[in-house]
Amino acid sequence: MSPVSSGERGPSHGSLRVCVFTLVFSAVGVGILSLPWAFAVLGMWWGMAILILSGVASLVSMKVLLDVGRATGMNSYQDCVKLYMGSASCRVVEAVLFLDCFGATAAFMNFMFDF
Repeated sequence: MSPVSSGERGPSHGSLRVCVFTLVFSAVGVGILSLPWAFAVLGMWWGMAILILSGVASLVSMKVLLDVGRATGMNSYQDCVKLYMGSASCRVVEAVLFLDCFGATAAFMNFMFDF
């Protein structure tokens, strides 16, 4: 018995627009796609200031992480935290990273359902 004749729905097929947006979000990320909204809320000058400040903060944090990784020979962020702050702090960092990934996925899904 086919799903249509039994009253059940078959697999749903997404539209071309949803497929394209899913691929773009996966490749580019939700953050870059929300920049127009941020500039609309903040205005051009505050938006540029916050964007530059975020870029500088990202650059500094990546440089610090790279320097710590080279100095310790560690390959992961968690290993560096465990070395410098102990295993309890490492568990906290792992939980924060998990919540960050979960939040990014939730934001992605929220954005997609608004379409």
